[in-house]
Amino acid sequence: MPTRSWIALLFTSAAALALAGCANNEMWGKHGDDDERNEQQVNMDQVPAAVKTTLTKEAAGGQIQEVERTTWKGRTAYEADVMMDGKKWEVTVREDGQLLRKMLDEENDAEDAKHDKDD
Repeated sequence: MPTRSWIALLFTSAAALALAGCANNEMWGKHGDDDERNEQQVNMDQVPAAVKTTLTKEAAGGQIQEVERTTWKGRTAYEADVMMDGKKWEVTVREDGQLLRKMLDEENDAEDAKHDKDD
């Protein structure tokens, strides 16, 4: 393949990746998969029954500390901070009760540890 063809192929590929990145940022918003500006703190009695059921199940006896209504991929979802076995978890549930993600909130754990050390 001539050198010009390789250069054209590389340029085209780079342009396609750049466009895909822009489209991805549009889809996900500035803050990744959800937009923190749209978060609104709610009480457990304000969440749909399906969300409450899923959060309670995923908390597995842990303490649900805070619940926020947010947007996840353009749809309403609820994100809860849950303390289980001394660790903070972030649980995200779609308004129909579908579990979207459950992950250890290591960032807040590290922040809490730093604050404890500073005190």
